[in-house]
Amino acid sequence: MAGKTESTFQKFLTGLILLGFLIFSAGCGSGLPKELKKEAESLPGAIKTSLSLVDKHQEKYEGQTGSSDFKSLERFALKEDWPSKFQQARDDLNRAKEVYDKELSPLVKKNTPELAPEVQKQTARVKQILKDAEDLYRYPSSRLSSLLDTRKNAGTLHSRAKTDTSTIQEIAARIKEGPVAKGLLDFPETAEKIAGQGIIVTYPKVFLDPEDKFECAGNVAENFFVFPNGRVYQCPICEDFPLHSHEIRQNRLVPMPRLNEKDLFNLNIPEGCVMNKLLQPQNLSYDTNGRPEHRIACCMLKEEIMPSRMAL
Repeated sequence: MAGKTESTFQKFLTGLILLGFLIFSAGCGSGLPKELKKEAESLPGAIKTSLSLVDKHQEKYEGQTGSSDFKSLERFALKEDWPSKFQQARDDLNRAKEVYDKELSPLVKKNTPELAPEVQKQTARVKQILKDAEDLYRYPSSRLSSLLDTRKNAGTLHSRAKTDTSTIQEIAARIKEGPVAKGLLDFPETAEKIAGQGIIVTYPKVFLDPEDKFECAGNVAENFFVFPNGRVYQCPICEDFPLHSHEIRQNRLVPMPRLNEKDLFNLNIPEGCVMNKLLQPQNLSYDTNGRPEHRIACCMLKEEIMPSRMAL
């Protein structure tokens, strides 16, 4: 009797353990992670909120256009086409909704754990589009505010720039008399020695020789520097300024209206590189007659020394 009772108890215990395991298995991995699902399901609301923010920022911008401050800077708005930023933002948000409806929502409805990586990927994709749209609809007012601050602080900035320029020129003069002077003498010979060992030597030329012709990579080469905000430059020197010649829109390379970096590439000046003259004038030095002591070469074009025949 005792043996029968013990056997029954063991069966009951085994069944209880099996039932617990099934319940645990059903509870774990029965759907998408809660936080991920919650984040994905919040996106339609975020898209709707962003659309309303576009309207608010456009209304704010249109209110600013009547001010005297805006009138004095209107040329920037025309050149950079500030009003179009709001429609671009709406286009991005409509694209975000399309991605959610067609790509993400069906995955969330299936609610299976193996779809979690794809749900996470599509969620990140929609959130990035939302971020891009926010950058667009905030741009006009933010840009105006930045220009006003720059104008307001122009005196201080100019004074600081003069001080910095003077300091840089002193440092440059010391360097020019020391390591640069030595480098200008030694490097060509060093490059020849390396080439003499059968190695192709490629290096950027900083100062053009008197007989050298200045060439700009913007005219003689095809280089594109793409940035996360969609701007595309052909000259890396001006990447901190809104001089980009192209933008990435809807996965297309779109030319920008004038004035942009391409309008500067054809300028012929005694200093050589136009961008260097505009954005890094502290790199230049002049003689007593006001003539530049050196012409600056394009940083994108390289010198090349082929291996000597003796090495081959």
